[in-house]
Amino acid sequence: MCGRPQVVEQVVVVIRSMGNGVDRLLSSVVMVGVPTVPTYARALDLDDARVRDFLFEGARREGFDIPVDNSICGAVWDSDNETHVRAWLA
Repeated sequence: MCGRPQVVEQVVVVIRSMGNGVDRLLSSVVMVGVPTVPTYARALDLDDARVRDFLFEGARREGFDIPVDNSICGAVWDSDNETHVRAWLA
C-alpha cells in the first residue's frame, strides 16, 4: 500500500524520447529523502512496459535491488520530451 512516505531510498530515472520511436535512458540515480513529485504526476503503473523496463534497468545500473515480491510505489510525469520516474519500495 502506497501512503505518504517519510525518508526512503528511491530510484529516479529520466527517459528521453528521441522522436523517431526510440527512447533512451538519460539518467538514473539512487537517493535517500522524501519523494517529491509535481502535482500533475500520475501514479506509477508497472503495466506500462516502457516505464517498467527503463525503471528496472536504471535501478540495476545503480545497484538498487527491487525484489520481485515487494510493492513499488512511485510517480511518473512528462516534461518536454522527457519522462521522469520516481519509485521506492512500499
